[in-house]
Amino acid sequence: MNLSTEPQRATSSKPVTAPVFWRTALAALLLVSACGNLSMASEIGPVEVTHEDGLVRLTQDGPMIEIAAQFVQLSDTDGEPATDVNAANRLVEQQVLSQIDAFRDQYQTFLIDSDGEHLGPPWGLSITGELLYQGPVFLTIDLETYRFTGGAHGGTENRALILSRQSGDPIPVSGLFKPNSDWLQRLSDASYKALIKREPFESDDDWLVRGTAPEPENYQVLLPIAEGIEVVFGQYQIGPYAIGITRVLLPYSALSAVLNPDLFPNQEQ
Repeated sequence: MNLSTEPQRATSSKPVTAPVFWRTALAALLLVSACGNLSMASEIGPVEVTHEDGLVRLTQDGPMIEIAAQFVQLSDTDGEPATDVNAANRLVEQQVLSQIDAFRDQYQTFLIDSDGEHLGPPWGLSITGELLYQGPVFLTIDLETYRFTGGAHGGTENRALILSRQSGDPIPVSGLFKPNSDWLQRLSDASYKALIKREPFESDDDWLVRGTAPEPENYQVLLPIAEGIEVVFGQYQIGPYAIGITRVLLPYSALSAVLNPDLFPNQEQ
């Protein structure tokens, strides 16, 4: 595969706004296989798939459930997917499909429990896959999901997909760092120090202390980009719902002692 090895911040590909449904509506979800095939059941309604400018879009516009989505389809510099790029595209698709299947199953159960009648506002699912970074060794995708199932408000979560440019395989969070290093403590200390400088956080906030503690579950969403590693703290992790998703960018210089040199050869201390 003839992929460029020049690190760069990838061009953002934010989703096109979908039609609003109810007032809290979302837009929504997307997916497609590396070969361009859609793999999704159609009992709930028709799905429209479009390909444009290297993006794949999927929309389902129903009266009581809406799904729409968008993410970049990876390719080599010649414009055609290569073997390892196909593997990466399939992985992204699988991540999206698993969430679609779970959401559709949940909706079907909801209808069964309601004797086939939809009660309340429309449901919606939104998944956006944004390519944040393309480097010589790996690429980084931020997979963001928004779900609304008729409650007071919807919920958003993020998943980090760090994919090897050699094989297309996923790189686990721990794989970003040297084995047996104190990387969790480094992330915890740096994140806590950065957050107490922001409103509305305070140094003695128990919620913040727990959410930034050096525990694996607190650091599942790490996005290595050109400037450093972006740590994503989910809803309710370090504060109430109103705080939302919180991101902290930690420069590589602050983590150089614990970074995996195979992935970050220019950041070794």
